[in-house]
Amino acid sequence: MGSLATGRTPGPSAGPPGDRSPSPRRFDLGGQLAWLPLCAALLAVVAAGLGGKGGLAVIGLGLVVAIGVALLRSSTSAVLLWFAAALFGDAVGGVSTLSPDRLAFLAVLAVWLIEVATGRHQIPRFGATEVFMFSYVAWLVGSAIMPHAYRATTLEGGDQSVITLIQTSAFVPFALFIVARTAMRSRAAVASFLWFLVAIGTYLSLTNCFQFLGPKSLVWPRSILDSKWIGRAAGIFDQPIITGFAISIALAAAVLLASSRDINHRWLAAVAIIPMGPAIYFTHSRSPLLGTALILIGGLLFARSFRTGFAILTAVAALLVVVNWSTFTSSDREKGGVTSQNEVDDRLNGIATSLAAIQEKPIFGHGIGRFAQVNTFEHKQFGLTDWRRGYGIASHETELGIATEVGLVGFGLWVAVLVSLLAKVGRAWRVLPRSGIDGQSFAALFFIIFVAWIANGLTLDIRFFDVANGVVFCWAGIAVGCGERAVEERAASSSGARFPRDRRWGSR
Repeated sequence: MGSLATGRTPGPSAGPPGDRSPSPRRFDLGGQLAWLPLCAALLAVVAAGLGGKGGLAVIGLGLVVAIGVALLRSSTSAVLLWFAAALFGDAVGGVSTLSPDRLAFLAVLAVWLIEVATGRHQIPRFGATEVFMFSYVAWLVGSAIMPHAYRATTLEGGDQSVITLIQTSAFVPFALFIVARTAMRSRAAVASFLWFLVAIGTYLSLTNCFQFLGPKSLVWPRSILDSKWIGRAAGIFDQPIITGFAISIALAAAVLLASSRDINHRWLAAVAIIPMGPAIYFTHSRSPLLGTALILIGGLLFARSFRTGFAILTAVAALLVVVNWSTFTSSDREKGGVTSQNEVDDRLNGIATSLAAIQEKPIFGHGIGRFAQVNTFEHKQFGLTDWRRGYGIASHETELGIATEVGLVGFGLWVAVLVSLLAKVGRAWRVLPRSGIDGQSFAALFFIIFVAWIANGLTLDIRFFDVANGVVFCWAGIAVGCGERAVEERAASSSGARFPRDRRWGSR
């Protein structure tokens, strides 16, 4: 059932010392796979002959996949490309059926499948976590197919594609977990992942700082300056909570890199931390501040080999809060106050609405993506709060939103995914080496970030944000994969078999 202690060594590298049997033949990714755009062109001709209007789109899709397969040649690079496309895709290409993030995700699957087919990676034994993931996605699809009284809507109240919601909340994060588990389990992949997060966090931090401190001409995309979030840094996500959460993850990654003596140019990670604290504060949102506090305190308590960085950051943050206590505790959100009552009342009424809706339809729920409509026609008041607070908006609590929309069965499957995921990473942590960025430190950071992710999900339905979910599940997949690799290395060492060397990217 997916135990780490399988003792299996990778097929291509197994064998006694001195065995020079040839490795499996690999595709020439730049040559033999040139048939991809040709097949796309053929499909386009067929579509045009049948009266379809998507011929050019199919050609473009084929070309993008072919180019991605030819140039990337690595699941790690493909995954990082997807994160970049998901982050910047709307600003560059807009939202469409063949948006950049969807094309990039197809490239991820294509590269991974080719690596599996050519023997570079093996599909792992699926256990309880993967079974729960499949069951949860199937339940969401069933909810999307079933008829419901209300229509699906977005956070802003427009029509919601339930397929998109399934992708962002479940299918893509789960797929990234499996890809990362099998193809991103080397130290080189861990280093690439961490440095990428630091780079993204630096961009988000500088954008927030430029928005408030100037020069505003350096803010990109320019639409950030026209955001509806007056006085709050919403970033490229157009959501302060998600922007703050993404920066806090990058901060954790930067602390790990800066604390690792065998990482080249680790001072760059230390420098990148400098704007991250102010950038999180400029979101003027309680959730990312709470999430960051949890990461700092968690690192201070549980980061064995690199808690010094967290100790310094915790002390600096506490000092700044004390110095600016009156502003920090004010109700003026534009100045950074965190005691505004309106947002609390919004969430309290949302909780009351959720509890009533769950009692009404406890098994199947009101339908995926229907919370805003439920909150419009069946809005409830919490105690003596203003009935108008939170009226008609999407859920501001992830788990209650899931239970309202897909019932207690769907909620139970979601909880099962999370619990089994924690158990799997916990098993990986026990077998990982104590030192190194691909050791126990990386797995320990996952638990800390997971707590921050849950905390942010208590104040916002995080299912709508694929990058936030993708980072968490990808981090878990890498940690599990590194644990499996550690077990295989020990088994190979004890049996005298050879094990493929890990390129120490970014190390001395």
